[in-house]
Amino acid sequence: MLNVCGHLCALSKAFVIEHPTKPGKNLTHGSVEAPEWSVHYRGKTCRDYICLPDYWAGLVRNDSVTVLLTPVGKQQCLYVINQDNDHICVGGVEGEYNYIVYGERKDIDKMVVETDSI
Repeated sequence: MLNVCGHLCALSKAFVIEHPTKPGKNLTHGSVEAPEWSVHYRGKTCRDYICLPDYWAGLVRNDSVTVLLTPVGKQQCLYVINQDNDHICVGGVEGEYNYIVYGERKDIDKMVVETDSI
């Protein structure tokens, strides 16, 4: 285990985990890269609203939230009626759908994306 306080720079970020169905084999995974410090919350529901976890409002910039909705089992005309850092109201719900909610963290400074070479 490696603990780092501060910043760690790397060309890529990969890690190895044990294969869940093939004993003696491993899987190599990589970390998602983005030009922001982001978090996501996902799930599946058939309700006309998505309740965000209680920590979301303290962690995420309200103006940075993006919601993706994917119908399951049949076509639906899903859309976001309104959203805040507590819940998302969804229109056009006629069955199950998957959702993923992205947001940029507000508890740390925004990421400086372009910097001078070292």
